[in-house]
Amino acid sequence: MLHILDEDIELHLLRQLPSDREAPLPAHLLSCDACRARLNKAQQHLQSTLLAQTNALRERRRARRIPTDDAGTLSVLNSSKSDPLTIAVLDVSAGGMKVRLNKRIDPLTIVQVALKGTVVTGDIRYCVTVAHGYFHAGICIWEMHPLITH
Repeated sequence: MLHILDEDIELHLLRQLPSDREAPLPAHLLSCDACRARLNKAQQHLQSTLLAQTNALRERRRARRIPTDDAGTLSVLNSSKSDPLTIAVLDVSAGGMKVRLNKRIDPLTIVQVALKGTVVTGDIRYCVTVAHGYFHAGICIWEMHPLITH
């Protein structure tokens, strides 16, 4: 099995990876423990720098945010110890969404959101406390698919 190059992991975290190399990453990361571990290690290394960049980028959004108040569930994909969380989607845009949840999730954590017949895969870009026991998190959307139920 071919693994993701270290350079591609770094460019992915910086959102600078060309789309042809970005496209296969989500599926590979879901199935490859070694690459997920390398991604987590790179996340820890880049986290403080990326958080500062994220705060600056938040105010320069290109896509319009659309307010919503839809219920959904959020699952952490790079952890076997996490149960799905009930969330509220507060707003959505072409490349992301803002959610309210009752648990802090570290930036760069890979997540899936099930919402109104759709599954969204992405990563947490920020997570801030808004009230006792509640957090707002921004999710960068990697891909969206129809929710298939059996």
